[in-house]
Amino acid sequence: MRRSPFLMVACAALCGLSACEKVSVEGGVSAAGLAQSESLVSTAKPELSPVAEPSSTPHFSEPATAGSVLLNQHGFSSKSRLRAVLVDASNTPKTFELLNDRDQVILSGQTVPFGVDAASALSVHQIDAPLTGDVGDGFTVRVGAIKSDPFDIGGRPYGSLSRDSLSYFYQSRVGAPVEASYVPSTTPPLTRPAGHVDRTLTCFSGPDDRGTDWPGCDYSLSVQGGWYDAGDYGQYAVNTGFTTWMLLNMAERRKSGSVRQCAPELGDMSLLMPEAGNGISDILDEARHGVDYLLSTQTSSTVPQALARGDQAATGPLSLTLTSPAGMVHHKSHGVTWPGDNVLPHTDGITRRLYPPTTSATLHLAAVGAQCARLFASVDKAFSQQCLSAARTAYAAASRVPDAYAWGEFDGGGPYDDQSLTDEFGWAATELWLTTREAMFAAEMDRYVPTYNPFGSFDWASMEGPGMLSLMASERSLAGQARLNAARTALLTWADRYEGQTSEAGFMVPKSELDYYWGSNGDFMNRAIIMGTAHTSTGDEKYRRGVIDAMDYLLGRNPLGRSYVTGYGERPARNPHHRFWRGGSDATLPFPPPGALSGGPNNINFIDPVGSTLRGQCTSMTCWADDYAAYSLNEVAINWNAGLAWTAHWLDRQDASCAALPRPSNGVE
Repeated sequence: MRRSPFLMVACAALCGLSACEKVSVEGGVSAAGLAQSESLVSTAKPELSPVAEPSSTPHFSEPATAGSVLLNQHGFSSKSRLRAVLVDASNTPKTFELLNDRDQVILSGQTVPFGVDAASALSVHQIDAPLTGDVGDGFTVRVGAIKSDPFDIGGRPYGSLSRDSLSYFYQSRVGAPVEASYVPSTTPPLTRPAGHVDRTLTCFSGPDDRGTDWPGCDYSLSVQGGWYDAGDYGQYAVNTGFTTWMLLNMAERRKSGSVRQCAPELGDMSLLMPEAGNGISDILDEARHGVDYLLSTQTSSTVPQALARGDQAATGPLSLTLTSPAGMVHHKSHGVTWPGDNVLPHTDGITRRLYPPTTSATLHLAAVGAQCARLFASVDKAFSQQCLSAARTAYAAASRVPDAYAWGEFDGGGPYDDQSLTDEFGWAATELWLTTREAMFAAEMDRYVPTYNPFGSFDWASMEGPGMLSLMASERSLAGQARLNAARTALLTWADRYEGQTSEAGFMVPKSELDYYWGSNGDFMNRAIIMGTAHTSTGDEKYRRGVIDAMDYLLGRNPLGRSYVTGYGERPARNPHHRFWRGGSDATLPFPPPGALSGGPNNINFIDPVGSTLRGQCTSMTCWADDYAAYSLNEVAINWNAGLAWTAHWLDRQDASCAALPRPSNGVE
């Protein structure tokens, strides 16, 4: 995909023309430029990718037809392999050619017939060949008379995506305006006034959708920070916690002595944001907004409050138990009804409320608060201490009330329910132990994490993985400890399973299961995080290839031939379920900025007006539409974009032209 020429200017500002020996297609610099100290990063003004012109792409996408060559439409690193898929039912290999922008053959080879890919129902061949080192734009792959979409080959193809995917969070902040200085220039503009500025909220009272009569509470909290969770205006502690953990994990891996330091994009002045220039890493500045939300929704009230505890009936009113909520975190905050499609952040007048505290929300603060304390200790000691104090209080509250679940069904917001919290307790204990090294938290780890699930994954409700990954990102002094070795063994088991699935899938993706759930693209990024961490730990190239396979899928190597990342590829998603980025259905509003990830194919929940028309008409990988109304297929969400940002930055760091620090002898990072 063609990119903006601003990259030449950015490189010159970053390290001086004499130091920048070479600029790649995506603005990567040579080892000489990257050897400059990080202090020089502050002299460069970061920029975002321009917004692509609106296209006439239909909202529905049909599966590719015979002869189609499907690949990453954005581009490839010159250090990676060319991996593509040809739709073809024959059992005979075909000759493929890689052409440059002048139609000169750069390399050629033979496709490998795969047969029918179960997730797409397409018969395919696979293309897998090492690239030759040529860089530039306008490359294509030709098989017979058919050419692929054009793509770039460069030194740092994911530099811009790393920045753009992180800009998503600035543009999703609650209670803050989006200003022209920090977003691409578009017509209509991406700027908007602050929404939901007055967030002094009290508890919901009255009947919920199950008929439970909630009495409310006798206090109000001044809710601060956070991001709009998805396409509407709710905020949820568990998804905010999970998202914030990913951002902080990016910072912790960057800080770790065994992780290569050469990609400077997470330092101060690396992102376009109001906090740039404050002397603190921009990724920490952004993550702080998530931490602030969790801190502000923790209650100190000791007045007994009605909570839904323990097992409950599947339907009908809940049984409520009066419980002191002291130290607990409110599960969510949102309007008492859903906002209409035409309601913008700054025009939303729906009354907002806090919803009952839960144990899962409380454990998310315990974990993220401890992680925050580690990472802010050297840059904001007072905030670090505040985080740790809140984390300790939260863990004690969750231990006292281990069974307050999100059973309620409330209008205006999703449930984010989770009634199995062993993983959250283990995660929180791990984060607290990593921060404090206190014996009591070591004992809690041993209590809740006796063994890691060899078939695990992670998301906002499955938090075993984050505890494991935080151990892996810890400093070298922990290497060799039994808990760390157990985490590493489990990590590699997970990573081997995901990487191994690429050989089972016609589209060479790290997923062989045929169930594509709501947010399937986010799951691909979570799998990439596991494989990326495994690569950092072992140096095994197969894991890096698995990460690239996951990203290739998102950027076009899929049976619909679409890029699920806005602004990237020849046919990117353009009409996400988002009330402000709605240019496709309202000419007065902007199209989405580059770097937002669509939720992706969903063959399980056909619940929205568009998805319901696809029931029985699509396969696992093809149940998707680029339509605003397709919220179960095409919504955006903070946790999915955090995974995209983590993966894009990891890949960019891998492509940076500098040497990694020596790996510990036992391979643990």
